Amino acid sequence: MPRRANRPLMVNENPMVRTTISLHESILKRVKDLSDREHTTLGKTLSELLCLGLMKKEERLSQPASAFRIREFSMGKPLVPLEDKAVIAEKAEKGLL
Repeated sequence: MPRRANRPLMVNENPMVRTTISLHESILKRVKDLSDREHTTLGKTLSELLCLGLMKKEERLSQPASAFRIREFSMGKPLVPLEDKAVIAEKAEKGLL
């Protein structure tokens, strides 16, 4: 039954489209095995897997990113006395820093 333009799309009348995609051979085998175990079509299995993957990815993207942290570590003993600006300037001019 064709859907009327003013009627909302129901889940059970979701239109399917044909498309061509490239899959790695091992992935295709795993999906075929899964669809055989579930006694369903390859297209339906792929649609379910893509839907689950999209929902997981969208959920992850909707969460705020973790705070940026700078790791602290010891750089060892300074090569010049940091309190003496003249020594630092002299070493910098000679290209030693």
